[in-house]
Parts: sequence; structure tokens; C-alpha cells
Amino acid sequence: MVNLGFVGLGLMGSRIVKRLLDTGHQVTSYNRTRAKADALRGAGMQWRDAPREVAKAAVSLTILKVISAALSSVADGKGGVLTRMSGMSEA
Repeated sequence: MVNLGFVGLGLMGSRIVKRLLDTGHQVTSYNRTRAKADALRGAGMQWRDAPREVAKAAVSLTILKVISAALSSVADGKGGVLTRMSGMSEA
């Protein structure tokens, strides 16, 4: 199976990750609030400390509220997903 990456473990993201884990998929994730990942980590989800690390480890998906600070942080902030995709140096 493909290792799936997931950035954003809010109401919708956490449910999607739980279903993926329940069906036997390996999931690697990041969330700005680490405590939101605790139950999923107990269910077998792998944790990474930055979105960029999720992008390195897996085919990645994300679900984020349209809050510019959240999206900017996860996408192109320090350790953001785009720093992995484009070879950009970390801010």
C-alpha cells in the first residue's frame, strides 16, 4: 500500500485519517496543534514535526480552513510542504 500523508487534522481531516487507518492504510500526518493528533497516533498514525516532513514521507493530501495564516504556515512557512516540492530553502 501507498503511505498517505495528511496535513490538517481538524474535524474533517481527523475523520478521513481515521477511516484510512481503519481500512489498513499507513498514514503520516502533521497538524499545527499536535494534541489533535494524539488519538490518531494511538490508532497507528505516524507523526511528523513539519508539513515538509509529511511531503517527504508520503503522497500528501491536506484539508485546511481558508485561514490565510494557517494555509501560509503549512504551505510555505518554515518546514512547509512547498519547501519540499520546489526545493525552496526553509524560511
